[in-house]
Order: sequence, then C-alpha cells, then structure tokens
Amino acid sequence: MTTPLLVQDAMHPRAVTVGAHEPLSAAVVAMQELGVKRLPVVQAGRVIGIVTDGEVRRALPALSDGLSPWEFTDHVGRVRVRDVMRAPVH
Repeated sequence: MTTPLLVQDAMHPRAVTVGAHEPLSAAVVAMQELGVKRLPVVQAGRVIGIVTDGEVRRALPALSDGLSPWEFTDHVGRVRVRDVMRAPVH
C-alpha cells in the first residue's frame, strides 16, 4: 500500500517570490538556482501575478534575431517582471 503524498512533502522549504518591479533577469536567476518553472510575483506583500518560464521565453528575443550580445543584454535589462507576468492569480 502506498502512503499519500502530502503538500509539505512537495513544497519548497521556503517561499520564494519576485517583486513586480524587479528586472526579469532577477526572476530568471532565482528560477534557475531553485530549479523551478514558476515564481509568484508580489507587490506590497500581496501576490499579484505569476511569472513562468514560458513568459520568460516569450519576452526575450530569439538568439536567431541577429542581435549583438550588447543589444540582447540591453533588451533583457529593460524588461521588468511586471511586463511579462500573468495576472490575476486565482
């Protein structure tokens, strides 16, 4: 007989969020370091959205667009989490 999986067994030991006004690169670094595909977006202590790896991919120019490394970096640096997050969260 199998034992049921509890939420506490699957959840991350600490809640990690990203601020709406933070650069998208901050969310990408956090997601990469934690090995997660989604992060809650908070503002004034409330969850206002979610950013996923899909939103990140859609927000960044494709490497095949022919941008120089400087142009790519400039574009990425201008994108904020609030620009790509999915909201509202239910």
